[in-house]
Amino acid sequence: MEFELIPLEHSSDEQRAPDEMSTFSEAMRDLMTSNDNNDGIDIEDIINDDETSKDEDKDDFSLPREKIFSSRINLSTLVLLMMTIFTSIAMITGILIVCFTSPKSSNNCEMVFRQTITSSFIYDSLPRFGTAADLNNDNRMDIIVANSGANNIGIFILNLDGTFQDQQTYSTGDKSRPYSLATSYFNNDNYLDIVVANYDAHNIGIFFGYGNGTFKNQSIFSTGSAHPLFITAADLNNDNQSDLVIIHYGTNSIGILLRQNDGSFLLTNTFSTGVPSKPQAATIDDFNNDGQVDIVVCNSQSSTIGIFLGYGNGSFQNQVTYSTGTQANPEWLASGDLNNDNRSDIAVANYFTNTIGILLGLGNGSFATVTEYSSGDGSTPVCLTIIDITNDNLLDVVVANFAASSIIILYGLGDGTFLLSKPYSTGIQSSPQSLAIADMNNDGQLDIIVANFRSNTVGILYANGYELFGSPTKYLTSDGSQPNSVAVTDINNDGSLDILVANYGTDSIGIFLGYNSGKFNTMITYSLEVGSKPFFINVGHFDNDNISDIVVSNSETDNIAILSHYNNGTFTTITTYSTGTRYQPYTIAIGDLNNDNQLDLAITNSGTNNILLLYGCGNGTFTNATSYPLGYNYLPYSLAITNLNQDKWMDIVIASYNADHIQTLVKMC
Repeated sequence: MEFELIPLEHSSDEQRAPDEMSTFSEAMRDLMTSNDNNDGIDIEDIINDDETSKDEDKDDFSLPREKIFSSRINLSTLVLLMMTIFTSIAMITGILIVCFTSPKSSNNCEMVFRQTITSSFIYDSLPRFGTAADLNNDNRMDIIVANSGANNIGIFILNLDGTFQDQQTYSTGDKSRPYSLATSYFNNDNYLDIVVANYDAHNIGIFFGYGNGTFKNQSIFSTGSAHPLFITAADLNNDNQSDLVIIHYGTNSIGILLRQNDGSFLLTNTFSTGVPSKPQAATIDDFNNDGQVDIVVCNSQSSTIGIFLGYGNGSFQNQVTYSTGTQANPEWLASGDLNNDNRSDIAVANYFTNTIGILLGLGNGSFATVTEYSSGDGSTPVCLTIIDITNDNLLDVVVANFAASSIIILYGLGDGTFLLSKPYSTGIQSSPQSLAIADMNNDGQLDIIVANFRSNTVGILYANGYELFGSPTKYLTSDGSQPNSVAVTDINNDGSLDILVANYGTDSIGIFLGYNSGKFNTMITYSLEVGSKPFFINVGHFDNDNISDIVVSNSETDNIAILSHYNNGTFTTITTYSTGTRYQPYTIAIGDLNNDNQLDLAITNSGTNNILLLYGCGNGTFTNATSYPLGYNYLPYSLAITNLNQDKWMDIVIASYNADHIQTLVKMC
């Protein structure tokens, strides 16, 4: 993220589904720990009592050993060399084919921004609002800022080399405190003009442009006793002229100013937002698809949005409100079609709950219940905009976090759901108050402009390509759960991958059922034996029913549990296999160790310094337990199954915590 700070002039004066927790019945727990029905199989006796069988198994699967190979130059060596060269050529050819024939994905990645910071800071200007527009008709975006502390607006003209001219200021009047501004064409001369809301002067000021980046002194239009907090422009009465909507702070209302034929503005209507509501910002869109513009405001104190449906003549229906969340205190909002249904939706910045609220439009002027996305702990989002910042034809939400001094992006998936980016700093204690989006350096990528209230600067975050991963999304596994291992599979065969987790601290496994391409529901909990301390979880098809089965190692009860036949949220079969007293099973690897087309298990027993092999029967049960010692106090923790020497047999690699080396078990026959 390149971040350019521009010094300003010195002043003289925030769906979660309800938690659903499922546990096994006492009968299920009895089934896991009982041997009455041969579901619990004690392996220790098999290992220790039948030495003859054990020796035979050892012959089948070799112990770790060093192999010494003599070096000979013979025909086999030549053949091997030729095969190696052929394999290398084939691999290179395959890679080239993939590179040149694979479809190119859209930019579904997180933006990267370059950051540079200037060292000079000038105090007291307190920039409260900023936007970008081409003020001098050179096809380059310039910057306009409302300096609430300096009682002026500041203009930064972009040079051809990408730098900015020194700030030009235009006074908004003594003690006026400009809080918001907008640009439009107010006098039909095709030169862009600027309108500003002067909070303490109880008026709006219009700076008519000359088309060269300079402006006339402001023309003032009174707002009466109201404090104009926010202003935006649109044609409200279908006369092809820009009218104004103003948020009246303190009077809990909005004002409609229609442009007159002489170029002046007349306050024609005010509409209540409710008492107490404290409206903060407004946006204009057609929310009921009748071809007429409507107004929606965010009401901070009542934690609502209020929609005023328009008649097309500059008048509006009374407000209808929708909650943005309990004590959410929304500070900003924007509109756009976030789920590609040709209906306008709304995103709000919830200041107190540190969330971004998404309200999907129903196309008739009403909205679905808010869905909230975290903007970061203590972030206090104050401004946002909706735009396709990644150029993937899906709308995103860009957010300014005041307390966190950062920008975050909610990357849209096109269905009304989002993935959160990592935060991008706007400078230490800079506190961005507003933002705008534009391509500031004509590189085809959208950049982010921020007005930093506390550092008295304007910042530009220059886009610099994409990176592969965004910010982690958190899914709660409950207090004290101590999740120790995860696995991924489609456990319910619905076409979406699910997440399985071994919760060491709560003696349970948890399942997050997936939906909507990478989203997950609240965890469903399945309790294991009390004190079992599940260490590792894995999945495989053990009974050939095309439904994934789960195997988990219970490190403190010295057994593994097989959970099979998942149906409608439950497992109909649960089988435990003892690994022996004080064996402490840790990692479980899955593979076909004896080439019978059935999955087998390899388990590290840390307590007895060996690995245990269980051979699958194809019906969900296991037999022919075989133990291989590794060495005194080795503490094996992890292992993997693979074909190390490219023969027809699977081999095993073991990592032992105390051994300072790894070991291989190479299958010989």
